[in-house]
Amino acid sequence: MYNILDRLLTFIEPPADQWDDHQIRLEHITVQLVDMMRECRRPHDLQNEVKNSLKKNKNIDKKIF
Repeated sequence: MYNILDRLLTFIEPPADQWDDHQIRLEHITVQLVDMMRECRRPHDLQNEVKNSLKKNKNIDKKIF
């Protein structure tokens, strides 16, 4: 029985190691992509903040006058 388990482990271990390596690489790439997405998104977020601030200022001015 132990002989069969050893053969099974010998058969399964290389693909399992390869799977682990791929998973680690994919996690690394995912982190890089999220960082790139945030970088690309930042100017748009800042632009939206400015627009929202201007709208709030206009609304405040309307209420005052």
